[in-house]
Amino acid sequence: MKEEKRLRELMVRYLDTLLLKQHILMRSTLDQYKFRLELGENLTPKEFTTILKFLDRDSRMTRKELRGYLDKIIDKGTNKSINKVTNRSSLEDHFCNEEEPILEVKTL
Repeated sequence: MKEEKRLRELMVRYLDTLLLKQHILMRSTLDQYKFRLELGENLTPKEFTTILKFLDRDSRMTRKELRGYLDKIIDKGTNKSINKVTNRSSLEDHFCNEEEPILEVKTL
């Protein structure tokens, strides 16, 4: 657990250095990642890939080494999509009920 905290702090410091650079256009995105890390949350694989592009440039480690080193603060590929639809149905199912129609569909 202490290792994860140390890695998060290390990543927050690195993101702080990136946020100071005016030529980086995605500072607001990096700031969101920093905020998540400060809350004790892990980065998603996609978020880490975004940061990895900068780490690859600024580090002497390979991408594989960086991924292995920071693995403890990266979510393990579980799909936690908020917008995930589990039960699909048509609009008619939502707006029409045989007993009491909420919305009546007019036909021409």
